[in-house]
Amino acid sequence: MGEVQDRGDDPAMGRGGRCRHQGERVAQGGTICLEVNGERYNALCGMELNNTSWLRQPGSC
Repeated sequence: MGEVQDRGDDPAMGRGGRCRHQGERVAQGGTICLEVNGERYNALCGMELNNTSWLRQPGSC
């Protein structure tokens, strides 16, 4: 689905949890191309309400 980019060394991303995508674990700060209901978009593994979550990013895959 796309290349995973790891930005886990970025202090702004914090430490700890990982997101999951198709059985793989992705470190916080990693990005993927995510497809939901036929729509594709860039997603960043980050924290939302103390949980890891895929956060929509500007731009297309």
